[in-house]
Amino acid sequence: MVTSFSNLKFRFPWRSYQGRFLVNLPVHMADNHLHVIAPPGSGKTLLGLEILRQIGNKTLVLAPTLTIRNQWEERLQQYFTENMNFGKISFAIDNPSDITLSTYQGLHAFYKRQTSESEFLVFF
Repeated sequence: MVTSFSNLKFRFPWRSYQGRFLVNLPVHMADNHLHVIAPPGSGKTLLGLEILRQIGNKTLVLAPTLTIRNQWEERLQQYFTENMNFGKISFAIDNPSDITLSTYQGLHAFYKRQTSESEFLVFF
């Protein structure tokens, strides 16, 4: 799956703990699972954006609220682009793009619209 993430780059220095985390990302991802726990304002969204940039696959991001969902796009445009607008973003699960942003409720609503569980699973 070719994505347009090659145009993205974090434009500022990482905080020391973020840099250490990213250097060790291959170790953290060795089992294809990752769970980041950190306090509010510590840069989890920025780390998430950098991880999806490095992995380079189309990504579905689920957030608990519309505010947090919108924050993902704001952080991407503000911190990972310069003089451009990254346009490969969708807010609609049924019309995905390179980065699709939704809420838990949005995923549940999408699931309820499917006629069968297999139809839902095939979509993803």
